[in-house]
Amino acid sequence: MKVIKVTQKYISDSNKIILYLLLKSSTIFVQKKIYAIIFKKLNIRSIVGVSRVTFIPQSLAAKQLKIKVIEIQHGITQGLTNLYSGYNNLVVDPDFFCTFGNFCPSTVFGIDQSKVINVGWAFKDYIKRSSQSIQKSDAVLVISEPEISEKLLNFIVALSRKFPDVYFHIRRHPQELFNALQLKILKENSHIIDVSSKQCSQIAILPYNFVIGENSSVLYESLSLGKKVGRINCNGLNAIGYDATNSDGFYYINDIEDFSHFMDAAVINTGKLQIYSDFNSNLFNSLIS
Repeated sequence: MKVIKVTQKYISDSNKIILYLLLKSSTIFVQKKIYAIIFKKLNIRSIVGVSRVTFIPQSLAAKQLKIKVIEIQHGITQGLTNLYSGYNNLVVDPDFFCTFGNFCPSTVFGIDQSKVINVGWAFKDYIKRSSQSIQKSDAVLVISEPEISEKLLNFIVALSRKFPDVYFHIRRHPQELFNALQLKILKENSHIIDVSSKQCSQIAILPYNFVIGENSSVLYESLSLGKKVGRINCNGLNAIGYDATNSDGFYYINDIEDFSHFMDAAVINTGKLQIYSDFNSNLFNSLIS
């Protein structure tokens, strides 16, 4: 009854929405009970999750049993995002938030900054070893992200017309699909190819020397691997945190003409060492023990 009253007062009178929220809250309640039984049976000492919104029932169960809750950074972010950083909520906040490096401001993770600990990125060494055997591509890899495909595709089409000798490979975000019109645009532009796949993004970027996009965390990953990375800051695309007076390792494409400068300029990676630190296994083991 409390869920119904709150829903009707603050959200909607729709019976469908009320039913959805009842089912959602009931599911979390039941999952919490089940996980509490599992954790207790297995004598769990700590749980590790990625993006706290995805493991709320497990976190609630762990906190009830005084089990340590640890969250691992999901991606690079310079501002608050629900998926990458979370929002402060003492009921489900982890005991520790493990980051890959010190590049992201500790204030964006929605948690007490004293709980934010840099343990480094264990995947980094594997990626560097893998890159040695991968065949390189001369194409420009375009990194998309949810809800910007229309603006991004229009800009890439404009680039393709201006630079007809360049091939553009677009990698969509896993949550993003092209509609019929966008697929038609791709079909009509042979130099623009959709290379989206289920392959891990860090592996997918290895063949490319040139990577461009707006604000995706994959751009930071590309920078950390020594790629030449351009952030698009025009045609409706806005690079968050852009400061013309600050050299952060990215090339900023503020108009179509800037793209030629991006392609011709030397590689600069002044920021790559700040993004991912070497993995500290002893520190991470001390947190989960």
